[in-house]
Amino acid sequence: MLERLKGCWIFSFNFETTVWENTDAFVSGDTVAVLGKMNGNTIKSDEDIREFC
Repeated sequence: MLERLKGCWIFSFNFETTVWENTDAFVSGDTVAVLGKMNGNTIKSDEDIREFC
């Protein structure tokens, strides 16, 4: 579990979001899940990762 969190932490510092579009959301009590489309660039390599969901 810690390795997964470490990987997400490293990814988040090497990623710049350029587009975020919400497409749906679900609510249950005090919990929400928001789905959407995202696009961004990796900072170190300056590459566009293209749209992903």
